[in-house]
Amino acid sequence: MKKRMELKGNTNWIFLLLILGIGSSWSQSFSKRQLKPTDYALWSTLSEEKISGDGTWISYKLNYQSAKDTLFVQNTQTAKKKYFPTAENGLFSPDSKWWIAQDSKKGMALLNLKTAVLQWIQNVSKFEFVAGGKYVVLTKQQSQKEESLHILHLQTGKEQTINEISEYRFNGDGTLLAYVTPKENTVNLIRMNSNFNSETLVQENEGDFKYLTWNSKGDVLSFLQESNNETAKLKNHKLYYITQLEHKPKIVVLDPLLSTDFFKDKHIVIPFARVPLEISEDGKRIFFNLAAAVPQKEENETVQIWSSVVTGVHHGQQLDPSHIPKLAVWWPEENKIVQIGTDDLPNVLLTGNQNYALTFNNRAYEPQYEFEAIPDFYLTDLNTGKSSLIVKKQLHSIGNIGAAPQGRYINYFKDKKWWIYDPILEKQTNVTTLIRSAVYNLEFDQPGATPPYGSPGWTQDGKLIVYDQYDIWTVTPDGKNTKRLTKGREQKIRFRIYQNLNESNIINTSSNLPTRTFNFTKGTVLEALGDNKASGYYYLQSNGHCNVMVYKNARISMLKKAKQTEKYLYKEESFEMSPQLQLWSKTMKKEQLALKTNPQQDKFFWGLAELISYTNQKGQPLKGVLFYPAGFQSTKKYPMIVHLYERQSGMMHHYINPTQYNSDGFNPTNYTFNDYLVFYPDIAYEVGTPGQSAVSCVQKAIDTVLAKGIVESNHIGLIGGSFGGYETAYIISQTIRFATAVVGAACTDLVSNYLSMESSGERSHMWRYESAQLRMGASLFDNYKGYIENSPIAHASSINTPVLIWTGQQDPNVNWTQSIELHLALQRLQKPHTFLVYPGQGHAIGKPESQIDLDKRVKEWFDFYLKGIPFSTKRS
Repeated sequence: MKKRMELKGNTNWIFLLLILGIGSSWSQSFSKRQLKPTDYALWSTLSEEKISGDGTWISYKLNYQSAKDTLFVQNTQTAKKKYFPTAENGLFSPDSKWWIAQDSKKGMALLNLKTAVLQWIQNVSKFEFVAGGKYVVLTKQQSQKEESLHILHLQTGKEQTINEISEYRFNGDGTLLAYVTPKENTVNLIRMNSNFNSETLVQENEGDFKYLTWNSKGDVLSFLQESNNETAKLKNHKLYYITQLEHKPKIVVLDPLLSTDFFKDKHIVIPFARVPLEISEDGKRIFFNLAAAVPQKEENETVQIWSSVVTGVHHGQQLDPSHIPKLAVWWPEENKIVQIGTDDLPNVLLTGNQNYALTFNNRAYEPQYEFEAIPDFYLTDLNTGKSSLIVKKQLHSIGNIGAAPQGRYINYFKDKKWWIYDPILEKQTNVTTLIRSAVYNLEFDQPGATPPYGSPGWTQDGKLIVYDQYDIWTVTPDGKNTKRLTKGREQKIRFRIYQNLNESNIINTSSNLPTRTFNFTKGTVLEALGDNKASGYYYLQSNGHCNVMVYKNARISMLKKAKQTEKYLYKEESFEMSPQLQLWSKTMKKEQLALKTNPQQDKFFWGLAELISYTNQKGQPLKGVLFYPAGFQSTKKYPMIVHLYERQSGMMHHYINPTQYNSDGFNPTNYTFNDYLVFYPDIAYEVGTPGQSAVSCVQKAIDTVLAKGIVESNHIGLIGGSFGGYETAYIISQTIRFATAVVGAACTDLVSNYLSMESSGERSHMWRYESAQLRMGASLFDNYKGYIENSPIAHASSINTPVLIWTGQQDPNVNWTQSIELHLALQRLQKPHTFLVYPGQGHAIGKPESQIDLDKRVKEWFDFYLKGIPFSTKRS
């Protein structure tokens, strides 16, 4: 590691020369040569791509394995750029006048984009722009629990400092600021247009204030106050609701100690992994969480009793449903409280307008052997309290259930159809009967319910949007009218609504059903992916015409839009071309290259990728990606390594940096520099025969490549990790076609793994077989023969392929004992193999030293068995 750190310091100037464009002519003075491992450190990866609101600036980060990661800010008109080594989290102000970033040593960089004046502010822990970029707000840590808040007016330079706060929140438009001062134990308010004058809203002698929450309009504030007279495990809270904040605030308090009728056995609590407070869109209701006030009994330290009836049992301890936090709603103006979740139905999802709630119980059908629970759903009218069953055994993962933003309809996917429930008519309607193409995933080959192609949300005029294999449809809630918006089927292009133009996906921790509205009258950006792996973006106009923005035989991704203009930034790459940042607008005749990463690649020979088509033994069409060696000669034959893991043809246009830091010990790009062909085939499965399905597909795929006459048929290697490791282990037990194999983190004994617990101890591995990736589709006892037939261990005596086995000793997904079983079996059978165990490592190898070790050992293994190159003395 010391040598690696020295390399960082000595080579950083080279990277800057290359990226600033100075190195381009320098690199052209060299003739091309073969890439070596010592060259890998020159490569960078691109991340944090952003475009300013007016489209005049972009920022991005280049990450290096042996130099300082560097953040760049670049003008799109002049191409001038500034660079910030070790900085991260660059952010443009909404008015495009400023840019900020964080450096762990220097502090916060504040760059005036108009004057190019750069200011460094020390000891900043967090920062953000508010009020449309009028202010930059930053915090500095003062103690473990307290920080200072600094509000800088960017135009005047005036700064307001508030010391010793524990929490702060601006409302949506940045006109109001609420903050907590723990020493005075106050909640305070600043009206930003009042010269930073502060007003104390609430002050108490004891009880910490926390979780400041604004409604979407920014005119209602809510928060909790902790009770100090409770045990640490059972903190109770007061709930505050404040309105009229622009003038004289009106405060209403819900105190459980004073509302004894409703709260005699309940506490207001903070749930795990969910927001503790939500304010309704109309600002008149507060959603909070309740749990039992009585402490849960401690677990028996002498014995755990694991019941044969699993319902409510966790680690052998009976879970009291009263201790599960449950959603409730409070109408402060009416002093009305309704508990939504119950002991029988503790889980809650609110509909679009939050007038209805879906309630369910994830443990209703225990013991269950699915990846996720499939409960019954009840719909409750929060105003009347009326509740009724609307659907039994329904998946509730994202993509399977949602709600109309207006709040009236619930949409869900069941039995390969989209349904809409109307609570007013109390009617279920299959709304996809008029869509003749399948709206369910035709390639899904796992047990369990077949998933949909998807539904991103609803149109502004109240139609549900659904996908088929290629196209986008809208359907009315009564199912009587459908419309196809795209013509993807005819072009073999899959169209989907692109949902991430301005921001990244946000993890939803609220109690609301997923819902989103799309306004097609303003035009919509679509992402496109062809069957031939070409990709790009189209623009669906309000008149229904669909025009190409960019569509190429490349991987086009990460589209960003300047919020105030029709300027776009996207990333383009292929296996042969390092990622580039391109600028595009409707007025441009051609896209504008903003950044070419890794220009040093021009100095080296490089491989190429080809899409291969084949069919399995049942005639099912499949694809794979064949990576050719750098400097490929069609008259020469090469050894080939086949990499396995389900469907991999999507890797066709992925640029893969050469590196020895690989979590599974394998990098296809590295091998193309060493006269190897590398093949990534797709595998389709039949439930109940996962191993045999893999054998069928892989054999046919290899036959197709062999027909090209470029492969040394006696020098084919096989490699896979995780499920790919299982496939590799099984295949070499069924054929002697392969000269060698590498098996990583693999399940090798389906019987013992089925009857084992996950590392967390929370559940067994049975679900992986009965309803997920391992694809047996039945219990061990309903298909014992099938489990044996698809277990590599059962056929270990037939393995005659030299195999390298590796595992992480702390693997939480596949216990390392599964690799031990294969090792012990081959050892007892006196079969040639080597077993590598990496202490402290998990399912993927994360420690850099271990990554390099595994990478080198795998390379030497293939070199020996596929090329006859002797092992090094140190590693033999």
